[in-house]
Amino acid sequence: MQEWSHPSLAGHLPAWRSFLVGRSEDPAFSQRARKSPATDFAYLMLRSTGPRSTHHEETLVLLRRRNLLRAAELVPYRVIEREHALWKSGWMRHEQSWRHLARATPLLRCDSLALLDDDAAYSAIHALFYVTDFGNREAALSPAELDRAVDTVECLLIHYVRTGHWDLVGELSIPTNR
Repeated sequence: MQEWSHPSLAGHLPAWRSFLVGRSEDPAFSQRARKSPATDFAYLMLRSTGPRSTHHEETLVLLRRRNLLRAAELVPYRVIEREHALWKSGWMRHEQSWRHLARATPLLRCDSLALLDDDAAYSAIHALFYVTDFGNREAALSPAELDRAVDTVECLLIHYVRTGHWDLVGELSIPTNR
């Protein structure tokens, strides 16, 4: 939200930032990354906006030293999430090939949209979030892949409006650059 620079958010961002920074220092939260390093990327996303925490930075060094930053097996969209968080936070300097990573997700590999379940729908839209850096840039996809991604999102949106799954409707409605 900080990168969007939307005027209606400007007044709210300082309070949200203060809340998130405060929560990140809570011992229960700050220990979470050490207990589940494969899926706890919250600090990395906060770090991408500027704040640094000694405890979290030590955790990142510890995880890297023990080869645990990428040790766990993850479903494809969680791999994109992890790589995006590591890159966006500045922890990893080199950006991944989002196109390559997205090819393993339902966003680009599903042959029949009728067979996508809720989990696959979440996976597809989250892959699109990371491929477009949450709408901050165009997806680095071929024209055919881009058409496929748009078709997937449109079909899923129609389906989830009809079924009343409002969480997915909301996520599928978040604009991402084409």
